[in-house]
Amino acid sequence: MSWQAQSACLTADPDVMASDLPDDIAVAKGFCAVCPVLAECREWNDSMEKRDPKCNSGTFAGEDAEERAVRRRRVERQRREARL
Repeated sequence: MSWQAQSACLTADPDVMASDLPDDIAVAKGFCAVCPVLAECREWNDSMEKRDPKCNSGTFAGEDAEERAVRRRRVERQRREARL
């Protein structure tokens, strides 16, 4: 069984999960809060956004687009600092 088939948002409205509206983000995060495959979702979304930076809307792994960008900047900064 794929990780997607185990996701809490499997039956969610895709428009809500893809939305950047605050009320929709709150609903989407409710699905993520009980999801057993958060790590897989985050990894998948990160790989998708690397391939196509325009694929950065919606809520994935409990993070909205802004939260993902903050996390990625933090990780990149930590990687740079580790190389010093």
